[in-house]
Amino acid sequence: MQHNRVFQPLIWLTLALSAIVLCFALFSPHAKLTGLTASKPLRFVGEYSLDQSSQRFPLTDQTVFPTGQVHRVTLYGHFDQAILPNTQVIMHISNLQVQMKVNGHTVFTFGDSHPAMVRSAGNVWTAFTSNGVQPADNVEIGLVSVYPNEALSSFDDFLSHLYTGSEYTVYQDVITGNALDMVMRLLVLLVGLAMLCVSCYAKVIKLPRASDSLYLSSFVIASGIWMSINYRVISLIIPYPTFNQILEMLCMALMPVFIMRYMVSLVAQSKRGICLLVTYAMLAVAIVGIVLQITDVMDLASLTGVFALFDIAGIAVFTVCLAVSLRCPEGMENRSAIWPLFILFVGALLNIANYFFSWQTNDLFYTVFFLLFALMEIARLMKTLRDNVRRNSEYAKLENELIQSRIAVMLSQIKPHFLFNALNSISALCLTDPLMADQAITSLSNYLRGNIRSLEQNEPVPFEQELDHIKYYVRLEQLRYGDKLRVVYAIDTTDFQVPTLSLQTLVENAIRHGVSPKPEGGLVVVQTERGEGYTQVRIIDNGVGFDPDMRSKNADSIGLANAKKRMEVMMNAQFDIQSLPGKGTTITISIPDDAGKEKA
Repeated sequence: MQHNRVFQPLIWLTLALSAIVLCFALFSPHAKLTGLTASKPLRFVGEYSLDQSSQRFPLTDQTVFPTGQVHRVTLYGHFDQAILPNTQVIMHISNLQVQMKVNGHTVFTFGDSHPAMVRSAGNVWTAFTSNGVQPADNVEIGLVSVYPNEALSSFDDFLSHLYTGSEYTVYQDVITGNALDMVMRLLVLLVGLAMLCVSCYAKVIKLPRASDSLYLSSFVIASGIWMSINYRVISLIIPYPTFNQILEMLCMALMPVFIMRYMVSLVAQSKRGICLLVTYAMLAVAIVGIVLQITDVMDLASLTGVFALFDIAGIAVFTVCLAVSLRCPEGMENRSAIWPLFILFVGALLNIANYFFSWQTNDLFYTVFFLLFALMEIARLMKTLRDNVRRNSEYAKLENELIQSRIAVMLSQIKPHFLFNALNSISALCLTDPLMADQAITSLSNYLRGNIRSLEQNEPVPFEQELDHIKYYVRLEQLRYGDKLRVVYAIDTTDFQVPTLSLQTLVENAIRHGVSPKPEGGLVVVQTERGEGYTQVRIIDNGVGFDPDMRSKNADSIGLANAKKRMEVMMNAQFDIQSLPGKGTTITISIPDDAGKEKA
């Protein structure tokens, strides 16, 4: 520890000196780069024609070119200022083919050469060095759109982003002007990566629905990448415009697939069929689009409208299914996960409207709504992870206690008086009904074997196994009580698991403390039925009942409490006891469909 007293002050001294050096480098004279050539906006003055028509129209500041209706625009005129020799002309080109002529001589072309599989050279900033252009020179600019949508190919974007001077200052202004937007987009990507880490950890520790959370994380990451491809900036960072465009379109195609696959786990069981059908349809559209891109039949960008229409259909279907699911018990449990999705739907619909109506919002709607959705989801995931880790920790702490509980339950069920009564009954049957005596011995043997086996059983067991154990116990008790004890099995489903000896303990409690104290005996019902996303088990008796608030702390009450705790910890079950003195007792247990499977 002595070395820490020396090392820590030295580290702080080093950091302080580093800060001082950086301040000198930032604020000292001549620290900032100066003397760069300035850039100026370049305005085109003249006329234009549409689709090679001979008719010309005056070009004004109010002129708007509808890309969906016009394929080619030709500009005739001149620039509003002189361009000096060896000076750059800078422009932003949004999926256009461009040809510029000065006094009949071609000085610049763009878009004729592009990589295989695509029809566009991309959405990029580019520049060329001019030999000099005077305001008196005749300039002709031909613009051809590659895609029939303003959001993809834009004549207006080209005319509003013409500059002359230094590339550096233009690009610096572009990056500075889009800094806040890029920070928001990168924040979404970081949130997605954080969600992926949380989901992977949940998968490793085998938490419920961890795989579904991975789909959600994949959706957030794909959305973050898609939003990070800001064409005002991206070509300045990654100089591969075709790669940028295809990456954006792949994210656009896969985003709905990921989020729909995640949402399937949230809808009610009765609605999952149609939701899966819609999800597979979206996946099929994505696969077809990728194949068409690879085979050079059609660009993914040309299918943007198709993707948008399928997105609208998918949002409509899932909105209805999620709204219906909120009304059922399973949906109530998923409410915190369902509500943020409606916020996401609003942002997605506004973004699709932006594509069709060309609002030129630069994905602002989707970015804001999506960021709100992503932050709500990561908060929910963190809370779920914290709760599950706490539950697993509690489960681990209770493991030894539960083992001891099973030992106590087993010992309580093979008390001497129980064995004495069972053996006396069997002894009497040997004289009067040897066949029934043989069956009783078999039941006692199976019963004792099940109790001993429970000591080695740490995981939940199939309900059928627990039911067999209950029946062995009931047969032995019926030897003692005869017709006074009636047991009915109303079994609707057996496809679930329970902690070993848990239900048998409840049946024993109903017989010993509910039915047997009544002189005329009574009825015990073991009932199971399917619910929406869960299985419900009921142990019902019409015995003497009790006041739950006045329940004693004897061994039997402790056994009942242990059974309740095991159901809650091991099965995430809801355990409810309703009892009235003189009327009887009903114990209702609701076990989720996925309970026990993660731990099995």
